[in-house]
Amino acid sequence: MGVSMKIEDLIGASTHFMPMTYGETLEYAVKLLEKADIRAFELVPVKYQAQIGWPYNIPNLGVWFREMDSKDIARLRDLLSTFKIVTIHGQHLDINIASCNVGIREESVRQYMECLELARKLDISIVTFHMGRQTPGFIRDEEEILKYEVEFAERAIDYARAHGLKIGYETGSVKRIDKILERFKPGEFWVNLDLGHTAMQRVDLLQVIERWRGRIVEVHFNGVNHYWGGFMEHQCVWMNNVIDYRKVIPKLRDVGFMGPIICEIQGNDIEQYIEHVLEAKELIEFLWLRDNELPADVKPWRLLRIIRKLKTTESH
Repeated sequence: MGVSMKIEDLIGASTHFMPMTYGETLEYAVKLLEKADIRAFELVPVKYQAQIGWPYNIPNLGVWFREMDSKDIARLRDLLSTFKIVTIHGQHLDINIASCNVGIREESVRQYMECLELARKLDISIVTFHMGRQTPGFIRDEEEILKYEVEFAERAIDYARAHGLKIGYETGSVKRIDKILERFKPGEFWVNLDLGHTAMQRVDLLQVIERWRGRIVEVHFNGVNHYWGGFMEHQCVWMNNVIDYRKVIPKLRDVGFMGPIICEIQGNDIEQYIEHVLEAKELIEFLWLRDNELPADVKPWRLLRIIRKLKTTESH
């Protein structure tokens, strides 16, 4: 990632939220993102993940690295060259690096190591993974989960060090992330700070960002709506009522974070998803550059409306 990066270069989209509602291809989606001037991109290298769809889920865009030969890699590298920054994020459905089933655990580690190999072949420098978790039907001490997470981190660090990669876990358990970071030096292992996952643990996001200063390699950005039934994440910025963007975005800036901010926001098709990403981009850029122009007590779900009113006033 170059030193000349600006905030508008860092806000991007993920294949994990691009449903193939109408049978779209990755090439088509990249053209839409390029047209929308979205300059950061996250690739989840599988074809079977999904977010939306009724009565059945609609698979998201992706690639499957075991199907790809050198020509496929070259074509994908060329396709992704349109973006200022590209990351890889490990898949999570049906895999678990801390599974009590040793076969599942070994295959999960294998697939995550293949993510690192793909990143090397595509000249991508940031790769993040999902943490381990309990296996349904067999509850264990959290320390056992932590043990497997540390074991994988150690193996991944060896590969990352040899190939100049930055790697880390997405939150995930904040408590276990804290313990993992204690075991590794800054620059060895990082965090992909998912704002929604973190906020739903009812922790103070500002304190977490401060505590992880210099350790955050990527941010997953979304809204969280709390209602009588609980939390609903991956929401549009104008539905969010949990995350205080007015404080969180400037805090990321103030601790020196200058990495990709990937928007994980639901959309029923790629076009709608991009609309939601552009709303988030507008919000993030304003708060990053001009947060002092907004009232301190503005409600999270009104921020975008107020920002647009300010811009309209300026244009007249």
